[in-house]
Amino acid sequence: MATESEAGKLQWWLMGILLSIALGLIGWYTKSLDTQLKTLETRLEAYAAREAQRYETLGQTSGARWERMSISETKLANLEPRVNAIENRLGTFEPRWPLVDNRLTRLESVFERFDTKLDEVSRLLRGRR
Repeated sequence: MATESEAGKLQWWLMGILLSIALGLIGWYTKSLDTQLKTLETRLEAYAAREAQRYETLGQTSGARWERMSISETKLANLEPRVNAIENRLGTFEPRWPLVDNRLTRLESVFERFDTKLDEVSRLLRGRR
């Protein structure tokens, strides 16, 4: 019977050692998970801070863009009456184009006659020499 009790004690000690090893491994694993979790938390906090800064920057640039766009819209609104006035003026010139064209053709004929007269004068002057 002494051997059975020694075997029981040995088994008891082996189970205790295995349990201690298992508890040590579980402790090491939880510590590793804890450090990984802390690393992940710090990365998430840094990411959240970057995104908050990015959101704020986008808000500022968006506000500046809206301000520039409103300035451009007011400039365009001020230009629109001017463009309409120019269109109206061009409308008044349109019926005058045939008159201008007639005058230009008359001037061209006058210049052609003047040119022919100058050619005749230059021929006469060359002939006298």
